[in-house]
Amino acid sequence: MINDHSSDRTGEIVNTYAKKYSFIKAIHNKPPYSGKGKSGALNIGLKEAKGEFIVVYDADNTPEPDAVRNLAVALQKDKKAAAVVGKFRVTNAEKNLLTRFINIETITFQWLAQAGRWFWFKITTIPGTNFAIRKSVLDELGGWDERALSEDTELSIRVYNAGYYIRFNPSAVTWEQEPETWKVWWKQRTRWARGNMYVIGKYLLKFHKMKNKKVFIDLVYFLFTYFLFF
Repeated sequence: MINDHSSDRTGEIVNTYAKKYSFIKAIHNKPPYSGKGKSGALNIGLKEAKGEFIVVYDADNTPEPDAVRNLAVALQKDKKAAAVVGKFRVTNAEKNLLTRFINIETITFQWLAQAGRWFWFKITTIPGTNFAIRKSVLDELGGWDERALSEDTELSIRVYNAGYYIRFNPSAVTWEQEPETWKVWWKQRTRWARGNMYVIGKYLLKFHKMKNKKVFIDLVYFLFTYFLFF
């Protein structure tokens, strides 16, 4: 559990569980290394990890009991897959009109953008949560890019370019809390936009040098989403 210099009782709660269960390790990321973004916190966790598979969940997630097992089993069965991504549902979908629309959006994204691209092109994108990736692949790629706000998208492109692929497995389900106010939603989406613009700028112009040309499908997808459609 990576506590990235939180200002609430996260550290205290994590320590309570770490004392109770030997398999839980509390990592308290403090200044000057803390607060630099999710990628930095993940890289600190990666250095401490000992397992064959790395499974990532955000703080606002509640995985179903068999979610981690389903991700791990899928990786064990498919030796060519570098990572397996699951499905997420919205915990607070009935809260208000905004969360209802977000719920529709997430369902659409998963069955069209994730499952659809996997079915037609054998391409899917690592999300920010509810995915498993081989530690050997992460070590080979040098972990997460700490300059990327959309660290999941950026990592996906490097995984494909290294000759691996990412599998979609909807049987691994997590429940996620979504923004309940327009202000929080707007802040989240502008962060996503900045992050994905960084990815487009990093890879689009040097696409011709990339080994896996399938990545172009993802780059076009994000280019349309964050520039043309917007």
